[in-house]
Amino acid sequence: MQETKRQSIFDIADNFEALWQMMEDLDGDITEDPQTFQAYKDFCAELETNLKDKADSYARIITDANAKAMSIDAEIKRLGKLKTSHVNKAKKLKELLQFAMEKTGQVKFETDLHKFGIQKAGGKQKLDVMIPPTELPEKYQMMMIDADKDKLRAAIAAGEEIEGVTLMERGSYLRIR
Repeated sequence: MQETKRQSIFDIADNFEALWQMMEDLDGDITEDPQTFQAYKDFCAELETNLKDKADSYARIITDANAKAMSIDAEIKRLGKLKTSHVNKAKKLKELLQFAMEKTGQVKFETDLHKFGIQKAGGKQKLDVMIPPTELPEKYQMMMIDADKDKLRAAIAAGEEIEGVTLMERGSYLRIR
């Protein structure tokens, strides 16, 4: 028996489609000729086996890719913590150096490698709002408007047409257990 070439997922899908087309061409009746019927059954069995084998291969690759992604997430988390540690270290050292410079009155000086100076921060001055924004006078409040998506869905489901709003198709997904 001749070994068949492994089919791609697209080849398998195309073969299923060709099989359905053949059934349509024969008006769904392939039982007249026993050889045709047996060939049909054999081809269906082979396609089903190919699809199941391909699905198992895909599942292994998907599982491997998900495991690698989780490993990368763990590495990102580890590197994030390391980064935070270095940023905090630099910030603390700058604060200690600034404290020492202010305490000694040396707010500006130069070494062979660097220039140091303490200066006032620019930009907008920080503001601390200690009460809820709703308690501020209205002229100091900002209003935010957002769509109530639950009410919009309910209205459309009830048959109401709302200009500029449409329900989108629900997607589908593959679950592998």
